[in-house]
Amino acid sequence: MANTISSDLQVNTVLRSALRAMSARVLPLKELCTSFRDVPLNGTDIVAVPFYPLETAASTNFNGTYAMGNTTTNSRPVTINKRKYQSLGVTSSEWNRQPNVDWEMLGKIKGEKLAADVVADIFSIVTNANYGAATYTGAATAFDTDDIIDIRAAAMVANWPDDGRTLILDSTFDAHVFKDTKITPAYALGSDGVIIGGQLPRVLGFNYAGSALIPANGENLVGFALYRSAILTAFSPVTPEPSVMASLNRYEVMTDPVTGLTLEYREWGNPDTDSCSRVIECNYGYAKGDGAALLRIVTP
Repeated sequence: MANTISSDLQVNTVLRSALRAMSARVLPLKELCTSFRDVPLNGTDIVAVPFYPLETAASTNFNGTYAMGNTTTNSRPVTINKRKYQSLGVTSSEWNRQPNVDWEMLGKIKGEKLAADVVADIFSIVTNANYGAATYTGAATAFDTDDIIDIRAAAMVANWPDDGRTLILDSTFDAHVFKDTKITPAYALGSDGVIIGGQLPRVLGFNYAGSALIPANGENLVGFALYRSAILTAFSPVTPEPSVMASLNRYEVMTDPVTGLTLEYREWGNPDTDSCSRVIECNYGYAKGDGAALLRIVTP
């Protein structure tokens, strides 16, 4: 290891910085997924996540009396079986002799990488087997507003509610969206967010996000449109067993109120190696929600 250490290290600075950076990366999950946050597990790794499928029942004509139908708040099991972490190790020598590290920046870097790996893992569920044939197949250079209109039409045919639709594209497709003069001029959007912040607020009724974290999944996946019930996620800390807790110098949990993302921090020393181990960890799981609530975008 080749760390530089400040004697006034504050663990909260590292953890909060990591959480802020990670939350920014996973912010699309707030729109993309039904998220269950910081839930304790009691004797099982399975969480029952509330699930609201797309409504398919037709409305009833009134004929003098009301016939009561049933409404059901469904739930789907999500297994918390993913445990990813980033580590920060330091020796006593480094602690005493190298005082120039920026711990806030270190936490940010660790958090961003942890977020990237978690998001890519969750997106690995977006496959033909789970959500059906692609709605759009083509090259990024051919993708424009007309194709987004076609995707919008497909969402309407699938009876998606107007609120809660999201379009997310990989970096190549995202670049061509930003080049589309029908979409990006500030005068067309009534905002300078595109030219200044590089952000599209909404596109043709979709919340919009570009991401470099979409995995190809062996199917040339480059993006997708979805309603928020398409993917279910849950985050749950794994609290150390009492004897493990007794061996830790510090254990903390932080949850982001916007995304539901929960991070854990563990710290313990090892006199044999004269070093301290620090871990920023995310325990989570995900599952397929409504298969009709996601439209895949692929290249040939």
